[in-house]
Amino acid sequence: MSKFYGKRFVDQYTIKIAAKPNIVFPLLCPKREKEWLDGWSYEMIYSGTGLAELGCAFKTDRPGQGEAYWLMTKHVPNTQAEYTRFLPNLLISVFSMRLSEQGGTTTIIEMTYTTTSLSEQGNEFITRYRAAYEKNSSWLENALSHFIQTGNILKKPQ
Repeated sequence: MSKFYGKRFVDQYTIKIAAKPNIVFPLLCPKREKEWLDGWSYEMIYSGTGLAELGCAFKTDRPGQGEAYWLMTKHVPNTQAEYTRFLPNLLISVFSMRLSEQGGTTTIIEMTYTTTSLSEQGNEFITRYRAAYEKNSSWLENALSHFIQTGNILKKPQ
């Protein structure tokens, strides 16, 4: 019997949003993402406030991924947010965001995705996901910027 060895990838991406961190940070919440992220859906499992907070837990079910369970593992208002995502039998990911203000009017978000597979299926998933990573990060930047500028959801291209 051969021993399984998981794949891991760490990707970093920086986005710029034309708003201060106190405007951007609250939108990095499962409930608030529904306001600006086309197609976003989730089921809240636990939150004392109904919003993102340390220990907030929720579930997503996206085509091509299946059910994913999320836990907010870091919450420093206007500065840091971190979520751990678990896809049973596939992978565990840590999604970290560090926010900083630039020039008094712009937020820089340094995003780091660390993903580790839990199975051969997870290894295959990581290979597919990694190919779409940069495109997805660009989409998030465009969607969030559009919402902050217009108050409307930017429709995702089909």
